[in-house]
Amino acid sequence: ERLAGAIAAAKAAGQRTELSVFYSGHGDVENGEYFMLLEDGRLTRHELYALLRRLDAGTTHVMVDSCRSSLIVNARSAGERGRRPYVGPSPLDPQLADLSNVGFVLSTSTARASHEWERYRGGVFSHELRSGLRGAADANLDSKLSYGELAAFFERANASVPNDFRPKVLVRPPHNDLQRSALRWSGPASLVL
Repeated sequence: ERLAGAIAAAKAAGQRTELSVFYSGHGDVENGEYFMLLEDGRLTRHELYALLRRLDAGTTHVMVDSCRSSLIVNARSAGERGRRPYVGPSPLDPQLADLSNVGFVLSTSTARASHEWERYRGGVFSHELRSGLRGAADANLDSKLSYGELAAFFERANASVPNDFRPKVLVRPPHNDLQRSALRWSGPASLVL
């Protein structure tokens, strides 16, 4: 409620609003619906959608490192196998049609497990995401990290991993625009909660 109020006040004052959400933890599916396991219970994808609508930021970035995280945006699949040629962003689940301003960076592109590595003391995706967000993915060094740069960074970072173990990350930019920034380093932040 506090965050929703702050976003609404900033929008009313004519300020640009942007929200980043990161979750690293357990995720699974029950009765055909994906959920994240939080300390005090489950957060289903439908509840996540409702929260994103309630917060109503101009742009929102959702980054999730959990098993089966692709099911946040995709209808449940029987378990895709293999790689397919990239033909552009696939359509989001119809339930997300009114959330085109939300970008997703998810640790899995199919209904599969997410990888962890003891050396990192956590998820491989989380480690790579932090590296990318700290600047390693800024290919053109313009202090703006686009969704396209982030997708390319994940692809390159995992190119030498054998296919059976290679993380298959899902990157879905807001408004299907791969040039959209996921993070910028320049300019002051007007609100940090």
